[in-house]
Formats: sequence, C-alpha cells, structure tokens
Amino acid sequence: MLDKLIKLEKLTITPLDPSKGNTIRGDKFKCLFNPSKYSLDYEIGYQRSGPSNKSESQFGERINPNLSLELILDGTGVDQIGLAKIFGTKTVKQQLDQFLKIAFELNGNKHEPNAVQVTWGKSLSFKGRLKSAKVDYELFDKNGDPLRARLNVTFVEHRIRSEALKKWKLNSPDLTHIKLVNSHENLPLKTYEIYEDSRYYLEVARVNKLNNFRRLQVGQKLVFPPIEQ
Repeated sequence: MLDKLIKLEKLTITPLDPSKGNTIRGDKFKCLFNPSKYSLDYEIGYQRSGPSNKSESQFGERINPNLSLELILDGTGVDQIGLAKIFGTKTVKQQLDQFLKIAFELNGNKHEPNAVQVTWGKSLSFKGRLKSAKVDYELFDKNGDPLRARLNVTFVEHRIRSEALKKWKLNSPDLTHIKLVNSHENLPLKTYEIYEDSRYYLEVARVNKLNNFRRLQVGQKLVFPPIEQ
C-alpha cells in the first residue's frame, strides 16, 4: 500500500512462453529490495584467418547479451523503505522457491525452463533465460533458518523467432549464410542459430557434402541455404 502511495518502482521478473514470447499466467517475482546496480555484457565473436603473425580478425557471430544483477531476499519483515511488515512476509526460502519456479524449474507444458522478462521502471526491459544463479546466505535466526540472502543471477538474452528476424535481418532464413565453425560446436547447433530449428541439419549436411556431420573442423566454412516458408 505504501509502495503505491510513493510510487516506488520494483524490479519485476515475469515468466514468458519461450517459443511465443507471451506472458504465462502465474506468479511474478517482485523484488522487495531493488538492486543497487546491474550490468549488461555485450560480446562479438571473431575468427582468426591466415598465419599467426599475419592473422586477421573476421566476424564470426553476435553473441547474445547477458544481464547480471544481485537480488536481496529478506525474511525479517523490513522492506526497502525501512518499515516492518506485520502481515504477509515471505521467508527467504519461499522467495527463493518462487524465483526458481519462474526462471529455473522446467515448465511442465513446455518441458523446458521459462523465458522471463526483467523490468524495472522505463529503462530496463530485458527478455532472457536464466543462465546461472548463486545464493549466498548471510543472516540466520536462532534455529539456523536464513533471514537474508543475496541471489546473484545472470540471464542470457532470448528472442523468439519473429523478433529475432525483425531485429537481425542478417539472420533471415530467406538468405544464404556462410558460417565458420567454432570449437565445441556441432551441426544441429549451427543450424539452430540460423533457422531457430535444428531439424534442418541433415539438409545442411547434404548441401555441404559432409560425410560425417558429427566431426566438424574449427574454422570450417558451412553454407546455410534459404528455406521455404
């Protein structure tokens, strides 16, 4: 009630359907304490070509940005504006379970974790999927139950197919692409990067005349042809 009166915006994590991007009905995770900072990590992958002493950097791929932030889980009954809440205070475990249900646990209908949208005011709106989460417990009651914890999380950007093609036209499946193979990559993974569907990997193997698609060489060039819509 008081939060609404003083219009204190809370960072909120909302579950999304990973394939369609629409909001899933259910709990939203609303932070009791807003983070003191957050970071966005952008990275571009490059390939080296030519002799080591004359190698050139060639564009390899755009790596999805990461969002990292620290969330405070508090079960003492004191909120961000310093007032004790007499009723409705969730324990640290209940808050953690709510977060894990939204971002970590498998969605029974989708058989994979949800995508999420992290929003805070007008400046932060990030659609992603949980990459990692670490919990540090730092305050306990006389029974050893945690009263406060720091939840450090990282989300990797997630875009549904229609959004990805709209923003990154170079990834359009209507165009022919030539991609270089990075270490520890396989053909289904590279196929998914282009078409958002790994089922085309056998066709890609045929086009590239691959005798063994399971053994790709680092730096190998692969052609990804247009697909019929």
